[in-house]
Amino acid sequence: MKRTNAFRFPPAALLIILLLAATGWACSPGGEGGDGGVAGPAAEPIRVESPELGLALAIPADSGAEVEETGGEAIRVALPAGDELPAGGTVAYAADPPQSAGINLVEAVNQRVQEVEARPEGDFLGQVELGGPLGPAYSTRARFTEEGQQVEEIRIFTVHPAGNRLLHMTYRYTPVPGVGKQRMDQALEAFGWIEPVAVGGEEEETGGGDAAAGDAASAP
Repeated sequence: MKRTNAFRFPPAALLIILLLAATGWACSPGGEGGDGGVAGPAAEPIRVESPELGLALAIPADSGAEVEETGGEAIRVALPAGDELPAGGTVAYAADPPQSAGINLVEAVNQRVQEVEARPEGDFLGQVELGGPLGPAYSTRARFTEEGQQVEEIRIFTVHPAGNRLLHMTYRYTPVPGVGKQRMDQALEAFGWIEPVAVGGEEEETGGGDAAAGDAASAP
């Protein structure tokens, strides 16, 4: 009988190869450095805090948004253009001074109407009642002329987590026909970045959380 000098794996090495094959590591590009592996954990959001305003934002790392200002009277974030938006815009998060009386969101909308109508070529385009991360909210849309240029703003009002301040987010951009829905979607996404502010190591209690958008309401 003719003998052959066949190579034999040591038992320990054979066991390792079998385990790797069973998990798909040795036979597929899904291992470390491959293209078919399981995606890693999502990038942590960009957290922005303003002690002056008592506000915090959690901005998705892949949103394309750029933080422009975090102190003073507002947090300002530049939003990018998209496939259906030829130009981006700027979002400003701000809060009014504390009030001893309760916060009336309907009255805030009425004041917004008067403010817009007092501007050159001011046109209040309506309001929508909705729910947000902090509870009930109202979204308004308005168009006016400023320094010879037409400007459009979506402003969303809600109650500050402290409970005694009016919180508003203003999304300003140059109006373009046919992209109103996309603008509103972008505004609502930015509004959803607001988080309760940590107080004494715990998050403030809020009434919103999972509230869904409400029905459209007519302009006052």
